[in-house]
Amino acid sequence: MVVRIWRVADGKQIGYSHPNQCTARPIAGVWHDNLSDFTEEEKHTTLELVRSFVQQQIEMTLLDLKLQPQQ
Repeated sequence: MVVRIWRVADGKQIGYSHPNQCTARPIAGVWHDNLSDFTEEEKHTTLELVRSFVQQQIEMTLLDLKLQPQQ
């Protein structure tokens, strides 16, 4: 994931950030080679873990770009 910010008036890129893809907190879910091997509960849990990871990446990027107050 990469976030780029352009100034609309002249198209100049004024911001760029990309979070570290290798997180210190790996997604610790159940993994199977095929989607059909997941139970419904495993699918739901894995989806929530991936959503959480992506949200974390977005928050890190917004902080890097100083577009979100530090918490």
